[in-house]
Amino acid sequence: MNKLSKTKFFYDIYCPNSWAAFQLLKRKTHVFSNLEYIPISEFKTELLQRRQRNFNRREERAQEIEVEDEEEKLLNEHKIKFLRDPSYSGSTVPIDWEKTHDEVIAKKSFLPQLFLTSLKIRRPELQERGIEVIGDRLWNQKLPVNLCCHMSTVARQLGISFKESEDIVARLSATRCRHALTNFCSEALALGHIEGPIIVFTNNDGENSITPMWKISLVLLNDD
Repeated sequence: MNKLSKTKFFYDIYCPNSWAAFQLLKRKTHVFSNLEYIPISEFKTELLQRRQRNFNRREERAQEIEVEDEEEKLLNEHKIKFLRDPSYSGSTVPIDWEKTHDEVIAKKSFLPQLFLTSLKIRRPELQERGIEVIGDRLWNQKLPVNLCCHMSTVARQLGISFKESEDIVARLSATRCRHALTNFCSEALALGHIEGPIIVFTNNDGENSITPMWKISLVLLNDD
């Protein structure tokens, strides 16, 4: 695989495929140029899509739809669309991924995605390590990630000072951080994201090529 001018990896830490893909990418960083990790929330991307559909219907029918009710309904319906594809062989996807996924979704907390968004903005040099620490905590150690104290622990594991850790965690619900995560989700949707992790290549002419991660994994695994 030839190196390109830029590569973006859109991932959701709550998605087992994203966790598997991240581990694979870490072993293959030499293949890519300027690999950029972009956190998203698949729940938020689904919600954005649903709101757009509702907006289109409101335009046609001029009816109001309660956003909070819509969020609650989607949270109750949200189930990851995941097939154990053999192309992910060589990457660690927990056997009991569904139980772990359902538990984190049921807690209705998106602090890990917000924390990774904050790292991307404030401490980008720690973002890859942040994904690794949160992913290991969630998928391997089966530890909770839904409270601010959990993110404070992660921050300290990353070597962030106590003062800065507390400041980062205190601002996770701030408008700037939430808007940044929403913008990342909107960017993924604009590029054609449907589900699961995606990787976007940008060539020297500035042209984007979006590819589902499972296709990339076939090439990467054959490169071993």
